[in-house]
Amino acid sequence: MAALARAYGLPAEALQDLGGGNLVVGAGPEYVIKLTPPVFRREIDAEAAVLTHIGAALPVPVPRLVAHGEWLGWPFVILTRLRGRAIGACRDSVPAEDMRALLRTLGTALRALHALAAPACAPGGGWAAFLARESIGCVARQHAWGVAPAIVEALPRFLAGAALAPPARSVLLHADLTHENVLVGQSGGRWKLTGLVDFGDAMTGDPLFDLITPALLIGRGEPALLAALLDGYGIPPAQRDAALRRRLMALAALHRWNDLSRFSRWCGPVTDVEGLSRALFPLD
Repeated sequence: MAALARAYGLPAEALQDLGGGNLVVGAGPEYVIKLTPPVFRREIDAEAAVLTHIGAALPVPVPRLVAHGEWLGWPFVILTRLRGRAIGACRDSVPAEDMRALLRTLGTALRALHALAAPACAPGGGWAAFLARESIGCVARQHAWGVAPAIVEALPRFLAGAALAPPARSVLLHADLTHENVLVGQSGGRWKLTGLVDFGDAMTGDPLFDLITPALLIGRGEPALLAALLDGYGIPPAQRDAALRRRLMALAALHRWNDLSRFSRWCGPVTDVEGLSRALFPLD
């Protein structure tokens, strides 16, 4: 990694492991190097393509692509390093008013992202094929994670009734807006959104897919935070109905990394899928 940093004129003596699923290293205060095995080339190529496509079009910062290539057979990107901390690391320290403002700003940023024309980085076969693939293992995954049997048994019928047809407009999705990929910091005594990172899972599809992860991992079933996210995104209260909740819940259940048993612990004992959907996505 030091040799790669030196090859691009980065401070090789100040490398810092930043964690994450791949090798992600800070090169001094200004740059980040992401290096992955060849099997993850799709993520590296997608991040490079999407960041180039986005540029400075969003109302919040995203990393700027400095270099994209291959080092000893492994794909890599070099990106500018954004200021701030992951919102998950400081969520409990952020005042309620600032948390609402952060979620509102995040919703606005997502609306701007989804307004962009999408580059060619969709999963193979498009959104309908993506839903079909995720549906195959959905019930088994939730069962293995220890979700209540009554919820697992009801999932197939719930998913069938959620009307997850292809959206009217397929949009560019970040697709991984976890509490680790939303950065925040303090300015003038208030908490501000300082950036969105990790676009390696970017794809195209239903815009609601980008709302479920921040709603769950940042909002955690708090009505005011979900409302702020939807306000920022521009979904009016009149459209926040049972049909929207069912679609959000269905997408949450389909997501291959969403352990519903984890989320259910935040909202107390819930024994049916409708009750869980109301707890996780409190729209009324």
